[in-house]
Amino acid sequence: MRANKSIISGVRGLQIAAFAMLALWLVPVKAYAECTVIGQQCDDGSVLAGVTPDGGSTMVTTHCDIGMTWNGATCTGTRTTFAYNNGNASGDTVGGTTSTTDGDGNTALLLITDADSATGGIQPHQAAQACGDLVAHGYSDWYLPAKDELAILQTNRVAIGGFELNAGATGSQRRLWSSTEDSQFVAWRQNMPDGVQGNPVKDEINSARCVRKQPCFSPTGNTGDILYNSSSNTVQYCNSRAWIRAGSFPAGGGGCTSPTGVAGDIMFNSSSRVIQHCNGQEWSPWGQVGGIGAGTSAGNCANPTNPGGTIMYNNDFNVMQFCDGVTWQTVGHLMPTLHMDFANNVYSFNGTDYGSFASLLTATGGTITRASTASYFDIDGVMKYAANNIPRFDYNPFTRVARGILVEEQRQNRFLRSSEFNNAAWTNGGVTITANNMAAPDGTMTADSINPTGVGLAYVSQAVTWAAGNRVSMSVYAKAGGGSKVYFEQYVSGAQWAVEFDLNAGVVNNIPSGMTASMENVGNGWWRLLATRTYVGASNPGTNQFWNIYVDDYGAGVVGHNVYLWGAQFEIGGAPTSYIPTTTAAATRQRDDISIPTAAGWYAPSMGTLMAQASIPYLGTGAFPGVVTIDDGTGGNAIHLFVADFVDDAEDAEIWTGGVNVFSYAGAVIATPGKIFKLGVTYKANSMYGSADGHVGPQDTAGTLPVVTALRPGIARGAGGDTLNGWISNITYYPFWMDGTSLQSMTVTNP
Repeated sequence: MRANKSIISGVRGLQIAAFAMLALWLVPVKAYAECTVIGQQCDDGSVLAGVTPDGGSTMVTTHCDIGMTWNGATCTGTRTTFAYNNGNASGDTVGGTTSTTDGDGNTALLLITDADSATGGIQPHQAAQACGDLVAHGYSDWYLPAKDELAILQTNRVAIGGFELNAGATGSQRRLWSSTEDSQFVAWRQNMPDGVQGNPVKDEINSARCVRKQPCFSPTGNTGDILYNSSSNTVQYCNSRAWIRAGSFPAGGGGCTSPTGVAGDIMFNSSSRVIQHCNGQEWSPWGQVGGIGAGTSAGNCANPTNPGGTIMYNNDFNVMQFCDGVTWQTVGHLMPTLHMDFANNVYSFNGTDYGSFASLLTATGGTITRASTASYFDIDGVMKYAANNIPRFDYNPFTRVARGILVEEQRQNRFLRSSEFNNAAWTNGGVTITANNMAAPDGTMTADSINPTGVGLAYVSQAVTWAAGNRVSMSVYAKAGGGSKVYFEQYVSGAQWAVEFDLNAGVVNNIPSGMTASMENVGNGWWRLLATRTYVGASNPGTNQFWNIYVDDYGAGVVGHNVYLWGAQFEIGGAPTSYIPTTTAAATRQRDDISIPTAAGWYAPSMGTLMAQASIPYLGTGAFPGVVTIDDGTGGNAIHLFVADFVDDAEDAEIWTGGVNVFSYAGAVIATPGKIFKLGVTYKANSMYGSADGHVGPQDTAGTLPVVTALRPGIARGAGGDTLNGWISNITYYPFWMDGTSLQSMTVTNP
C-alpha cells in the first residue's frame, strides 16, 4: 500500500474532536518553486513545458526526444525515429484522432486502433505506442502531444531544450510527430527550428517527444495536497486532476450558532456525523462521515493507525479520508448517501459500498424492469443482448471506453428480416447477395455481401408504412469491401431524398434538406449509418414508401465493388436507438425503467443536492429527455434534471411542488450530441441553485420542497416523462444543501 498523507499545508495529524473548534490555519497558498517556470526541472526530474491549450493544466515533458538520454547537462545518444502508422505505405486506417488539443485522448485511441488494414493482426501506431510504453520520472501516463500541444513545445523549445534546432539537420531528427490525424492517409507533425506544421503521409519517419499533464494547476500541486487559497477564501485539495473546493470562508468575520463559531472554524459534529465549517452565517457540511447516524468519534482506525478525528489523504483510492473512530470514511466532496457510478461499477448507499448495481438495488429495495431483450456493446466492442430486466452497461465499441448505463424508450424495428438481405422481405436490383459472408458486429457470421452486377442500380429495399408528421429513423451497419459507398434513399410517392456515406473516409455527404445523417465507427471496419427525416405528406401513405440502400454508387454499380450490410432498422422516433433484431415480424424493445425508493433512508426531505453526468448521442428529437428525477410518480412533485431538446437543447434543472414550478435553472448551457455533460441542483426551503458544466445560476429564494417517493434514472418527471435515450455515467445524491459556488465546482466536467 502506498503511503498516505495526513497533511494540511504541511502540518501533520490534524485532529478534530466532537464539537471542538479548530480555527482554520490561514497559511499562504503553497508555492511550488521547484516547477513554476517554463523549462525548469521539476522535483521528479521532468521539465515544465507550458500550459495546455485549454488553459486547464500544466504540461511537463522529458529533457530529451525518445531514444536519447539526459546526463544532467545535455542529451546524449541517438534519437529513435518512428512512422505515425506502422511504417507501411498502404493499408492506412481512420484513427479518429482529429483533436488538436487532446493528445491524451488521441493517444488512447491510437493504442487500441489497428494502424494497417493490409497486414494481419493489430499493427501499432509507432510514435503513439512509444509514448504509451514510456515509464519516466515515476510516471507511466505519458502521451504523444496533439497538434496544438506540440506547438506549445515548439514555442518554448529553447527553454525546454533537447530538440534538434539546426534547420540543416536531417528532417527526421528535427521534426516531431503529433498525435493528430488529418485524414485516413496523413497526420500532423511539427518542424522544431521554424515552427512550420505539415501533414505528410503517415509512413514518413520523424522523432517524438512525450508529455504528461500535471495533477493540479494554478497553483501547481501534487495529489493529496491541501491548502488555504487566500484569493478565493477556500480550503481546497488536489484530487489528481484539479483543486477541489472544501468550503467557502468569507472574509470579514461573521459567525455561526449551535454551537457558537466564527467564520473559518472547522469542527466535527458528532450528532449529524459531519465535518462542517462556519461560512460566516451558518454551519455548512464539509464531508458526510459514513451513513446518516453511523459511527462514533471514539477509538482508532487501522491501516494506517490513527485516532478518531484524523483527516488524511489515501493515495491508493485518491480520496480524502476521515477517521470516525472505527473506520476510514471518505471526505473532501460531501459524502453522498446514494452514489451510482455506472461507468466504473462503483456504488454506495448510506456509507456502505456495493460491488454491483444489482446488490445496490437489493439493499435499497430498488427495481429495474424492461420486458424485452435489448442490445448493447461490451468492453471488447462486441454487440451483446441483455435479457429481460437486466441493465445494459454500454461501451463505445471503437474506443472501448465505458459510457455508463444505457436507458432508452420503447421502440419498434419495422424492417423484417433485419440482417437477411437475401430474404424475400427485401427487394433488390443490380446485385447478387452472398449471405453470411462476414463476421457481424455481434461476432456472428451473419453479415451479407452486397455485390453489384454492373447492370442497373445496385440496391436493396423494403417498403414500410408510417403516418404523416412522424419523425422516422433508419440505420444499418456497413463495412467496406471492394466498394466503399452506401446511399440511403427515402422514396415517398415519387419524391426522393438521398444521402451518401463514405466508409473509407468516415464522412457523410450530400445530406438533403430536412434530413439529419451521421455515421458511428463501431470498430473492425464496421460503421453504423444513420438518417432521420420527418415525412410531411398525406396521412397513412401506404406501402409505396421505401427506404432504399444503394451500394457503390447512386446509380449503376461496378462489379467487384461489394459492401457488407447487417442490422437494418426502421423506427418511428426523432433519432435512432440501439439495434433491435427482427425475423418474420416487427420487433419491439420495451422501455428501461429504474426506481429507487426514498423510503430506503438515503433521502433527506428538508434539503439535498442531486447531481448526474450523462450524454445523449442525438438531439433535435422534439422531446425533453430526462437525466434523473426524484418524484412521486407524477409531474407535479419532482426534483429533476433534463435536457430541453424540444426548446433549445439546454441542460436544465427544475423543482415542482404541488403542480407549481417553484424553481427553474434553464438555458445557460447547451448540450452537444455525444458529449458528456454534468448537471446539478441543490435545494432547501427558500434557497435553490442549479448548475451545468461549471456554470451556476442565480439563487432562488422563494421555493418550497415537494414530497417525493422514488429516484428514477433516465427519465423526466412523472410516469410518462421523456426517456433519455442515452447513457448515464453517474448519479449522486447528498442529503445536504450547499452554496452555489460549491455546486458550480462540482459540476465542472472532467477533461
